[in-house]
Amino acid sequence: MGRSAGENPKAVSAIRQGAVGLGRAARRSGGQTYRVALCLLHLNWKAGGKPVKFPNGMLGIDGVSRRSKWRALNDLERRGLITVERRPGRSPIVRLL
Repeated sequence: MGRSAGENPKAVSAIRQGAVGLGRAARRSGGQTYRVALCLLHLNWKAGGKPVKFPNGMLGIDGVSRRSKWRALNDLERRGLITVERRPGRSPIVRLL
């Protein structure tokens, strides 16, 4: 059987490496950062490794406030695991590294 049209082994490998690094760092962070990281991993998986919009609503279900979300994003960005495109009045766009 051949590969599907959108399957790229190098891209899949890069996504896995980024996810593993983010998952390890999140476990050490604990608390709300861990919940934010898990949500990012899920969204990243659904988007096929592309940058994702990161709304507050998804985290509200897990009990993560807007302020906690931004603290966690800042922490993960400071660690070099993600980049965040901040957009005033709109959901940020997050890319896993």
